[in-house]
Amino acid sequence: MLAARAANALLGRSALISFLGELGDKTFYVTTTLSIWCPWGGLRNGQHALAERCLVGGGAFVAFALRGMVLASFGNADEGCWPAAFACVVLATLGIIAIFGKRRANEAESKQMLKSSSHDEESPWNKAAFSSSLPWTADVGQANSDASKGKEASVNGAQCWNTAAFHGALPSQQQVANEASGAAAVSYGSVAAPVGQTSKSSISGSSNEEDLYSILIAFPLSFFLNLAMESDDKSEAALLKASHGTQPGIMIGAILGFLPAVVMAVVLGHILERQMQSQQALFLVAFLLWSLCMISMSQAMLRLPVLQPAALAAVQISTRIFSRRA
Repeated sequence: MLAARAANALLGRSALISFLGELGDKTFYVTTTLSIWCPWGGLRNGQHALAERCLVGGGAFVAFALRGMVLASFGNADEGCWPAAFACVVLATLGIIAIFGKRRANEAESKQMLKSSSHDEESPWNKAAFSSSLPWTADVGQANSDASKGKEASVNGAQCWNTAAFHGALPSQQQVANEASGAAAVSYGSVAAPVGQTSKSSISGSSNEEDLYSILIAFPLSFFLNLAMESDDKSEAALLKASHGTQPGIMIGAILGFLPAVVMAVVLGHILERQMQSQQALFLVAFLLWSLCMISMSQAMLRLPVLQPAALAAVQISTRIFSRRA
């Protein structure tokens, strides 16, 4: 009984340490960013967005679990600057893709606004109404010359104006066919987007092929990027503290502690993608990617052999030797 309670206490303690160490960490923001945006398909708002986010969270959790088992078995070995350098290159590439995606989104919104404004200026109602006003005045002038038909002519003129105006307001059969074909080609639904707004699905692209590629790359991208960025991370120190020991309960608790943190990161990405406009979401993605890239670059440079304590000590010894000789 006491042994079971002690094992449960160790499991809960290690899980709590891992959970608190992962909150607000680099890998936490990486998972949030990847749950908002895909480098292939753009913003994750298609019909398979839930499956993509589940794969992103699964890749992050598997990376944490693998890292925890390695640390529990072999300890914290010196890995050099390669993991941070790899993460820096990948994040810089993703940041460039996000910037170009934001630029394409700006161009798409500008084109749609220009198209909407030109459509409003060339309204068929106004064209038909004002063009029909000329024969109406001619009919009225001709009717006024005949005193016996003045009332009938004015009625006919009013009917001519109203008929032309209402015929101009109603679209022709060709316009109806064109609008139907255009609505079928729109990927984000049958309801037209309001003037000045662009649907996020139309920007990110939600075709079946793009959804397939987004699903395929969701898990490996999240796995390798989180595994590389776990080096020299706050959660790694917490994981070493939690998984220090040979008891299975400690290691299992340390691994399971990452699960609620990963779920929170994925849910946060889902909320941000739903509540923010396309431009705001893409700007946030680019900002997070470049910020994480700078952090990884600084960690990679600090891991260079020249800046290691042994190298610095050798430099100090050589400096003292040369100063004594001088």
